[in-house]
Amino acid sequence: MKLSIKNKPFFNDAQIKRMLVQLMSAFAGYRVRTGYQRDGKQRMLSVPIIYGDPSNVFSYSINGGSDNTMPTLPMMSLYMTSLKRKDAWLRQPQHWERFRYTERARDADGNLLVNVPGKKMIVERFMPVPFDLGFEVSIWASNNDQGYQVVEQILAVFGDSMEVQLSNSPADWAFLTDIFFSGDVQFEKAIANIGGAANPDPMYLYTLPFSTVIWISAPVKVYEAKPIYHIHVPIFELEDEFDFDTATPLDGITIHAEDEDETN
Repeated sequence: MKLSIKNKPFFNDAQIKRMLVQLMSAFAGYRVRTGYQRDGKQRMLSVPIIYGDPSNVFSYSINGGSDNTMPTLPMMSLYMTSLKRKDAWLRQPQHWERFRYTERARDADGNLLVNVPGKKMIVERFMPVPFDLGFEVSIWASNNDQGYQVVEQILAVFGDSMEVQLSNSPADWAFLTDIFFSGDVQFEKAIANIGGAANPDPMYLYTLPFSTVIWISAPVKVYEAKPIYHIHVPIFELEDEFDFDTATPLDGITIHAEDEDETN
């Protein structure tokens, strides 16, 4: 017997990747203040954030980054540590619904127009599946003062959680989510061994665990609604051997949409 395998329909909306990018943006933009420089002034240093686990980031920094970039401290890294289905939030998996919304109109340059409705859109979507996503944010610093500054700024924001907007589309099931902070901060000192000798300049590592909820959804069908403005109803007289193609209507009625109907 010959077994025939049929390829399944492929779809990938990069939902996990886009979620990680959104999480990284929540930790972007932090700065630290340096000590007094030779001119007697202090400087502000930006703290960039990259994606990667601590071992990869450590190797990246020690080896001088890539061919085109140089490592900089302080810096932050984000890495996903777990992904588990949230059974308590599961709903009917086979449920689907049709959702209608009106886009905001834009001019030729893409600018939004005030009080002008745009296209009427229809979305057919299935019930998404919720997952608990765990991730860690690591802070890499050349001295404890740098690390303490970044940790203090983050702890002041994440008392318990912070709400993050994932999308501005009204068709999304869950365009808002919360980032929860476990409350634990882990401190480490990383000393590189280069050529059999310890690097005299250690790096200080601070790790903060977080969690959030991500909704994984199947592909949706999006299309523009086509309103019906006129309906014509012809009236025929039924006879023997009646044929719509050749029959002549006796009368007819045409229904026109009112202005108030067109705005609904």
